[in-house]
Amino acid sequence: MPNTGNSNESTGREAYSQFAERYAEFAPTKAHNALYERPATMALVGDVHGLAVLDAGCGPGICSEHHARQGASVHAFDVTPEMVELARKHCEGLKVNVVEPQPLKEMKAKSERLYAELSHSPAFICIRARC
Repeated sequence: MPNTGNSNESTGREAYSQFAERYAEFAPTKAHNALYERPATMALVGDVHGLAVLDAGCGPGICSEHHARQGASVHAFDVTPEMVELARKHCEGLKVNVVEPQPLKEMKAKSERLYAELSHSPAFICIRARC
């Protein structure tokens, strides 16, 4: 993804690159994620069976896997190459297309649901427009 000049964005990407494997190990069972954030978010996303879901900021693919197991066709990306690789491994054999980010204006497909860990980012506005 092009550098937007935001040093916080660059710092965040570097941090996730450095602890991607560790994050992938603890995130599925971390109390805040497993008992609060993920169940609440999945309830808000609703029934995705037969829908196209865009998982923006997919991390290691935890939610991408969930959406695919619920019957969605998932297109997922993350700005951290290490997370993209972890998501590919995590979602292997499922109907999940995990890619490195591309310019959003070049995305051809529309999504029917959006799951984004980017709500704090200016990129969220562009992603939201694709749904």
